[in-house]
Amino acid sequence: RDHPKDYQAIEDLMDHWEERRKEKGVVEMVRFMGAFCRNKLGMDWVTDTDVWHAFGVLKTNGVGHGSKKCFLYPNLSLISHSCTANLDMVDRPARTVQLVAKRMIKM
Repeated sequence: RDHPKDYQAIEDLMDHWEERRKEKGVVEMVRFMGAFCRNKLGMDWVTDTDVWHAFGVLKTNGVGHGSKKCFLYPNLSLISHSCTANLDMVDRPARTVQLVAKRMIKM
């Protein structure tokens, strides 16, 4: 909320919520997370819609190289956006990310 430009970058990313909501337990988990933010953390401004979008964005665009951590690079998500990704990260996520093409990329 304090950085509208950054917030908009996340807002513009796809969350594939229509597909994710069909996964067992996802809707209930998102409702629980929203209630937790509001009731336990005092974040009254957080809506369930905010939480499902954040969850979907991380699941769709997040990178973690098999770790329990998930990193989000909004610009990278736009560069490598495809149902069949065309880029792989060379190394673990850091302040910078190096990519390599998985196949020929048509321009």
